Amino acid sequence: MVESMNILAIDTATAHCSVMLLVDGKEFFCAEHTSQSHSRHILKMIDQLIVEAGIHLDALHLLTWNAGPGSFTGLRIGASVIQALAYSFNLPVLSLSSLEILAYAARRTCSTLMEQPVTIAVAADARMNGVYWASFISQADNLERLEMDQLLAKDILEDKIKVLGEQCVVVGDAWSLIESVTKQAVAVEVSALDVMALAVTRNKQNWLANPADCLPNYIHNSVNWQKRQLRPVI
Repeated sequence: MVESMNILAIDTATAHCSVMLLVDGKEFFCAEHTSQSHSRHILKMIDQLIVEAGIHLDALHLLTWNAGPGSFTGLRIGASVIQALAYSFNLPVLSLSSLEILAYAARRTCSTLMEQPVTIAVAADARMNGVYWASFISQADNLERLEMDQLLAKDILEDKIKVLGEQCVVVGDAWSLIESVTKQAVAVEVSALDVMALAVTRNKQNWLANPADCLPNYIHNSVNWQKRQLRPVI
């Protein structure tokens, strides 16, 4: 990825709605705590940055966004905005996992994670006793994925961390829910800044040419816990 490209990044996956624009190496950023009203703010924020940068949307080379997992409504808003812009201006899209964004943000925040190979375990609260999970290995010049995004039962999180070992660094808000896990999680709040930071490390092979392929990463179909056996109706 070449940083001189014009890239628009958005993040609507959390209570904070944020937009970042990268134009010829210059950065423009806007963020607001809009909670459940992202849809009323995101387009105004994009317009604001486009005006500040003095360009038109058709001058963009790429759209990138936090595709989740995250807020169901927020992800749908983000997907709708990105798809609309991609269709309107014939732009490619780069969809990024919120869990990988968290891992990359932690790596950038903690310089020690870049000094030697370290495993990063990301666990985000998925509500209803579930946890969004992924793990990565951080090395001097890159972040490599060890496990794909998954939806796990909260009560098996302790077993997952044991497998990764004591040297593992934990990231995400789900760790505070596990009393038996004594590790202190790296505190990271991500935004479009982190979406952009990860996006510029990716090459064009990761871009989506068809806006219809720009879909939220719900990962609901990867539930790994055993569901209760339903008693047969007599």
